[in-house]
Amino acid sequence: MKLFEIKNSGIKGQDETGKTVAFTYFDLAKMCLNKSPREGFTVQEMKARLRVMDVMEKGKSSGFALLEDADAEKLRQCVEGFLWGAMDKGGVEFVDYACALQPHNEKEKIKKLETAGN
Repeated sequence: MKLFEIKNSGIKGQDETGKTVAFTYFDLAKMCLNKSPREGFTVQEMKARLRVMDVMEKGKSSGFALLEDADAEKLRQCVEGFLWGAMDKGGVEFVDYACALQPHNEKEKIKKLETAGN
């Protein structure tokens, strides 16, 4: 399993209502996962991406999500294949982070994240 911290990316943009918001790593991951592959989505691909988003959504309130290795790999593939509309240092930092997620066996770090969310 891999640890994905849901932190602020430093990138600002507009939400669905047109309001300017600060995007989190969860928001950026969601954008990457929602981006259609060139050939379109198969049902299998939709299920794999939705599983990653579900795990991340559940972890949103605690500030982190624990992704199975296959889910972390799916996220990495989507992030690496995402085409950005503008150059941004925060975007590069997000890509570097999401493509090199660390194993969750750092129990102390997870414990700190869990208590910080309470």
